[in-house]
Amino acid sequence: MNIYYTLYELKNKSFKAKHVSHKGVLLCFEEKNELSYSLYHPIESLGDIPVKDFLKNCKILTSDKGQLRRVKDLALRESFKTEIFVDTYDQVADLKAAEESKSKLIKLKTTSVKDLIDKFNFDTEKTFILDPNGSWSESDFETLEKSKISDHIKYIEDPVLNKKFKSKNKSHSQLEFKIKIASDFIEYDTCDYNIIKPTGFCHKLKDSSTHPFVVTTYLDHPLGQIIAALFARNKGVKEACGLMSHRLFDINIYSEMFNDSNINKNNEKFIFSDFENLFKLLKKENWKKI
Repeated sequence: MNIYYTLYELKNKSFKAKHVSHKGVLLCFEEKNELSYSLYHPIESLGDIPVKDFLKNCKILTSDKGQLRRVKDLALRESFKTEIFVDTYDQVADLKAAEESKSKLIKLKTTSVKDLIDKFNFDTEKTFILDPNGSWSESDFETLEKSKISDHIKYIEDPVLNKKFKSKNKSHSQLEFKIKIASDFIEYDTCDYNIIKPTGFCHKLKDSSTHPFVVTTYLDHPLGQIIAALFARNKGVKEACGLMSHRLFDINIYSEMFNDSNINKNNEKFIFSDFENLFKLLKKENWKKI
């Protein structure tokens, strides 16, 4: 088996974003005259090794069956042609963009509960998924719980760092929280949803027998979005998945494929079938052999 790589960089639309750009590596596997494509997209703050270290270790990875299987099992074969159709939601950078979105379900990255309450349009008919990346205190969550915004929230991903947060509070009160929480990078003892990121190397696939699970991208290359959508379809995921991460970045030749005919006008269906064009673009990349 031969393995090839090429680098890519995604640039954030928002100047307020924590990271100006995201860098990763596209991977091409050549085996028995068949090509397949995958990627490595590190988020170093979550413990992933940097791109340069990954490339140094690639020869080691090719001899490490467990690690190699992790990368290769996600790879999209060039012979794949079946349409992918998955329920999704829109992803936006701020409340202004949320108001402009045509989607009825929207994911919003947010850190300040006060700003959210001050700027929120309480007349909206939209429902939100909030993701503060564990930056809230428990009192922040309780403030939001008591506000009218709670009526507009489907769930919150990783609200606080305390893994026993929800189970601890349940033990002190007969009342359950109105707002549901989802376990993404923080493995809560008690949660309502589990988040799975197929291309997230620091993320373990969770047991979904107790709670419904949602598939999301790793803020990675459009190829990663397609891989995540295929994973969700194959697993029969019922919940709307987070597959619209390209909306957070500047348009590139790959994300141009995600137009209205591929997604739908309300950004609520991820529909992709243009594999002929996808593989043409991938073949044109400046591949280097590992």
